[in-house]
Amino acid sequence: HLGMIEENSERRDTIVLKESSWIRAKSSGIFNASVKAGDQVKKGQILARITDPYGQIKIPVKAPSDGHIIGLNNLPVINVGEALIHLGKEG
Repeated sequence: HLGMIEENSERRDTIVLKESSWIRAKSSGIFNASVKAGDQVKKGQILARITDPYGQIKIPVKAPSDGHIIGLNNLPVINVGEALIHLGKEG
Protein backbone atom coordinates (compact mmCIF):
# COMPACT_ATOMS: atom_id res chain seq x y z
CA HIS A 1 0.00 0.00 0.00
CA LEU A 2 1.63 3.24 -1.15
CA GLY A 3 -0.87 5.58 0.51
CA MET A 4 -1.82 7.19 -2.80
CA ILE A 5 -5.54 6.45 -2.54
CA GLU A 6 -7.78 6.96 0.43
CA GLU A 7 -8.76 3.59 1.86
CA ASN A 8 -12.32 4.69 2.52
CA SER A 9 -12.93 6.22 -0.89
CA GLU A 10 -16.54 6.05 -2.04
CA ARG A 11 -17.36 3.70 -4.92
CA ARG A 12 -19.51 5.09 -7.69
CA ASP A 13 -21.71 3.15 -10.09
CA THR A 14 -20.25 2.46 -13.51
CA ILE A 15 -21.71 4.56 -16.33
CA VAL A 16 -21.60 3.20 -19.88
CA LEU A 17 -21.43 5.93 -22.52
CA LYS A 18 -22.71 4.72 -25.89
CA GLU A 19 -21.55 7.67 -27.99
CA SER A 20 -19.57 10.87 -27.73
CA SER A 21 -18.96 14.09 -29.60
CA TRP A 22 -16.92 17.26 -29.30
CA ILE A 23 -18.49 20.66 -28.76
CA ARG A 24 -16.58 23.09 -30.98
CA ALA A 25 -15.87 26.80 -30.66
CA LYS A 26 -18.28 29.07 -32.54
CA SER A 27 -15.91 32.02 -32.13
CA SER A 28 -12.31 32.75 -31.23
CA GLY A 29 -11.36 34.15 -27.86
CA ILE A 30 -10.51 33.20 -24.30
CA PHE A 31 -12.04 29.91 -23.13
CA ASN A 32 -13.23 29.62 -19.53
CA ALA A 33 -14.87 26.29 -18.63
CA SER A 34 -17.29 26.06 -15.72
CA VAL A 35 -17.36 22.24 -15.69
CA LYS A 36 -14.73 19.57 -15.15
CA ALA A 37 -14.14 16.04 -16.43
CA GLY A 38 -16.60 13.61 -14.90
CA ASP A 39 -19.39 16.15 -14.39
CA GLN A 40 -22.92 15.18 -15.40
CA VAL A 41 -24.64 17.93 -17.42
CA LYS A 42 -28.13 18.68 -18.70
CA LYS A 43 -29.20 19.90 -22.15
CA GLY A 44 -28.95 23.71 -22.34
CA GLN A 45 -26.64 23.99 -19.32
CA ILE A 46 -23.85 26.55 -19.72
CA LEU A 47 -20.58 24.61 -19.76
CA ALA A 48 -18.19 27.46 -20.53
CA ARG A 49 -17.90 30.99 -21.86
CA ILE A 50 -15.78 32.45 -24.62
CA THR A 51 -14.81 36.09 -24.12
CA ASP A 52 -12.97 38.63 -26.23
CA PRO A 53 -9.51 39.74 -24.98
CA TYR A 54 -11.09 42.64 -23.09
CA GLY A 55 -13.72 40.52 -21.33
CA GLN A 56 -16.53 42.46 -23.00
CA ILE A 57 -18.25 39.95 -25.25
CA LYS A 58 -19.23 36.71 -23.52
CA ILE A 59 -20.51 33.82 -25.62
CA PRO A 60 -21.98 30.90 -23.65
CA VAL A 61 -21.11 27.34 -24.64
CA LYS A 62 -24.19 25.20 -23.89
CA ALA A 63 -24.67 21.45 -23.68
CA PRO A 64 -26.49 20.21 -26.81
CA SER A 65 -27.83 17.22 -24.85
CA ASP A 66 -27.72 15.52 -21.47
CA GLY A 67 -24.43 13.73 -20.87
CA HIS A 68 -21.14 13.45 -19.04
CA ILE A 69 -17.99 15.50 -19.55
CA ILE A 70 -15.25 13.19 -20.82
CA GLY A 71 -12.59 15.80 -21.49
CA LEU A 72 -11.85 19.50 -21.91
CA ASN A 73 -9.55 21.70 -23.93
CA ASN A 74 -7.20 23.23 -21.36
CA LEU A 75 -5.78 25.98 -23.57
CA PRO A 76 -6.96 29.47 -22.62
CA VAL A 77 -6.88 30.93 -26.15
CA ILE A 78 -9.04 29.16 -28.73
CA ASN A 79 -9.94 29.63 -32.39
CA VAL A 80 -13.17 29.05 -34.31
CA GLY A 81 -13.80 25.34 -34.86
CA GLU A 82 -11.47 24.05 -32.16
CA ALA A 83 -12.66 21.17 -29.99
CA LEU A 84 -13.59 22.50 -26.55
CA ILE A 85 -15.55 19.90 -24.60
CA HIS A 86 -15.86 16.15 -25.15
CA LEU A 87 -19.39 15.10 -24.20
CA GLY A 88 -20.41 11.45 -23.72
CA LYS A 89 -24.02 10.24 -23.94
CA GLU A 90 -25.52 7.22 -22.21
CA GLY A 91 -27.42 6.06 -25.22
